[in-house]
Amino acid sequence: PCSVCRGRPPPCVGTLGPSVPSCITGRGDLGIMAGSADAGAPVPLLLLRSAVRLWDAPAVLATVWIAAILSSIAVLAQHQHLAEGCGGAASASAGRAQLAAEGETGGLRGGGGGQAEAEVVSAAAAAAAAGGGAAASMVQALAAMQRDASLQARHAALSALARIGTNVLQHPEEPKYAKIWKANPTFLKTVGSLPGHEQVMRALGFTDTVDPQAWRFAGLPADRLALQAAVPEVQRALAAATQSIA
Repeated sequence: PCSVCRGRPPPCVGTLGPSVPSCITGRGDLGIMAGSADAGAPVPLLLLRSAVRLWDAPAVLATVWIAAILSSIAVLAQHQHLAEGCGGAASASAGRAQLAAEGETGGLRGGGGGQAEAEVVSAAAAAAAAGGGAAASMVQALAAMQRDASLQARHAALSALARIGTNVLQHPEEPKYAKIWKANPTFLKTVGSLPGHEQVMRALGFTDTVDPQAWRFAGLPADRLALQAAVPEVQRALAAATQSIA
């Protein structure tokens, strides 16, 4: 028998001579030779060789590459899904934050508007209170001034006072109407000669603290409120005096 093929009969001897088998010279069946060689190999080695041959098969390689490609596609799809989920969550959080900020801004604006309205109402109430106090002060001052005066003297004084107040109201930028000298003959004859005329002038918003020789109207908001409330009282008193004379 052949020392290489082990199981083959002597005809495997090649044409090169009886000492050179045809399985070595290439004229024999190499597959049979390999199979004959594997026949005497251990079982683990045979399994390893079978696995190697199977791994080198084109079908197995194609299957492995297809599985790797599908796995990569699945991983990329999962990453994209996670990124979209994070982006949506971030957008939702940003939207909620913006809505909260707008709500706070709106609340601040509403609070500011309410505060402004409250300030306007408070100012109006203060003005009304100041006007009511000025009117009451004028009524008291007129009553004191007219107590001992004759009807003609009251009428002349009330006419002069009404003209003084009306001129200031109608011409607030004219300095000549905002200053009245105490020594003025017309003022002395009509108003300055009556006791209590000082309280009437102060009720009109005039003061003599800056210059004791003259009555001045400073034109401050409080002074204008007092004048606006006091002039109607003077006009009512003048109408009553005019009716009494008639």
